[in-house]
Amino acid sequence: DFAGENSDNPNIYLTANTRVKDQYDISLLIQGKARDPQINLSSQPNLSEPEIISLLALGIDPRSSTSGESESAQNDEAKRLTTTQTTLQIGSALLQKPLGDINKLTGVEVDVSGATGSDRSIVPNLTLKKQWSPKLGISASRTVENSPTSNAKVEYKFNKRLSIIGTWENKEGNPEIKDTTKEKVGVDLEYRVEFK
Repeated sequence: DFAGENSDNPNIYLTANTRVKDQYDISLLIQGKARDPQINLSSQPNLSEPEIISLLALGIDPRSSTSGESESAQNDEAKRLTTTQTTLQIGSALLQKPLGDINKLTGVEVDVSGATGSDRSIVPNLTLKKQWSPKLGISASRTVENSPTSNAKVEYKFNKRLSIIGTWENKEGNPEIKDTTKEKVGVDLEYRVEFK
């Protein structure tokens, strides 16, 4: 809605619905101003937002039991990984249009993918990217888990070959144990050479 005098920050209203694993009805609602959208995920039966993201991105059913005492544990794990990969692709396809609309309106790319969590399991990873100018780009990502990992990257291109890249990573530790958070900061100078 481009009504009013502020046409570079329109009102948006986007919805998407899907059924996952023939058990969960998932709804995505994005509304508000393009520069400050409110994003709501809901499900029936009721799940938390991290559980919904995990279900969409990785196919991990938060209500399923994991006994691990089966004879065919390796086959079950292979099936789970295949299901996870398939659901990740379906979840990405489902979110592609709403996230593409956010990108068109705000210039921010939003991506949900899988990453290795702190306990070596596959967890959802949310990434935001914005190219502020042809020379300056920024990205940030965060895993969705109990001890999340956050990353940020800033790249400034001096010219076609020379860039400076600043990185920051924060791995949150166990909230019950003091001083388990690990933080890294780095700066790289990158020079590109093209071979023909």
